Parts: sequence; structure tokens; C-alpha cells
Amino acid sequence: MMRENYTAELERMRNAVILMGELAVEMFDLCADMFEKENAASVGKLNMMRTRQEAIEKEIEKNVTTLITLQQPVSKETREIIGAVRISANWRKIGSHITDIALYSETCSANLKSDELNYNKLIQIKTAVFEMLTGAVSAYKMRKPDEAIKIAERDDEIDDVLKEIQESLSNESERILNKSTGNSNELNDPNGVVPSTFSLCSLIIAEHIERIGDHAADICEEIVYLERYEFLKLN
Repeated sequence: MMRENYTAELERMRNAVILMGELAVEMFDLCADMFEKENAASVGKLNMMRTRQEAIEKEIEKNVTTLITLQQPVSKETREIIGAVRISANWRKIGSHITDIALYSETCSANLKSDELNYNKLIQIKTAVFEMLTGAVSAYKMRKPDEAIKIAERDDEIDDVLKEIQESLSNESERILNKSTGNSNELNDPNGVVPSTFSLCSLIIAEHIERIGDHAADICEEIVYLERYEFLKLN
């Protein structure tokens, strides 16, 4: 009976980790809807989902304490339990970044579309991160380390696009500085220099999306370690 209870508790812990991931995917999808469609109504729902994520993480921590204290797991089961704590922490951090993105999107969603070039780059990395999140959930659920490695490789694409946005903001700031020494009216010319607040909004959101990609890659590292007992630096 003790062994049956132990197995059931392990399965409950795994399912809780999966649920945190599925919540993160749903949250990210809602958040993307905010800055693409300017749907501010999603903010309250996102906050509720983040609160639920945090509650699930606490349950996982409690469950892990019980399993270690009473069952004294060994080998792969120990990796499974420790991995659950690490992965759930990453899902919670992802949820935090998502709600931060939602706040910025609520404030400057119209400005984002005015900065067309960087807005399109945001859509590009948003799509990549969404695929990373859904892939990470699937790889953990199905126990596929090879798939986890492929998913983590998308993080490089996101890093590259973030650098492009950073360079764009840097170049724009330099142009504004140069123009400010001449005709200051050009700063407000819609056909001239784009106001820096537009690109700044893009940069802040892009940095949060990039961090989500980093956490997704960290989750993939845990999946590889869990299944292969091999630590690969994927981020």
C-alpha cells in the first residue's frame, strides 16, 4: 500500500508540473492577444491565472517535502522530484514575465504598432516563444529529451532578434541626438524620426519575451537531465 501511495503521489506531482506549464501557455496566448488586438480585458484573467500558478507551485513544494521525508526516493525518482521543483519555479517565473508584458501592452499597445519594424520582430519572437512553451510542456509530458534539445535551440533565434531591436533603439537614439542639434521640429515629424518611446516599449516587451525563452530552455535542460542523467547547457 505504501508503494502504491508513493507512486500516486509522484504522478500527482508530475500532473501539477504539467498543469503549471499548460497555464503558462494559455497565459502567453492571452498576453499576445493583448498587444496584437489591444484587448485589455485579459489583464484581470492573467493575474488570476498567475495566482493559480503560484498556488500549484506551493502544492508541489509541499508534495516534494512529503515524498523526500517519508519515502526516501532514490535514483531517477530523486531526479524527478528535484526536477519538479526546478521546473515549476521556471513556470512561475514565466508567468511573472507574462503579466509584466501584459502591463506594458496595456499601456503602449497603440505605440507598438506605430513602430512597425520592431512590432513585426515582436510577432516573430512571440511565435517562437509560444512554440517553445508548448514544446516544453509536451517534451516533459511525453519524456522526450531529444525533442527538448530541439526546442531549446529556438532560444538562439530569439536572442538574435532581441539584439536587432536593441541595435534599432541605439541607432534611433543616435539619430534623435543628431537631429536635436539641428531642427528640433523633426523630432515630432511622423515621417522623420520615430519617437523613442515606441521602440522603448518594443524593447521592454522583447526583453521579457527573451527571458521567457531562457526559462523554457532551462526547463528543457531539466527534461534532458531527468531522462538521460546528463547535464547539457542549452541556454
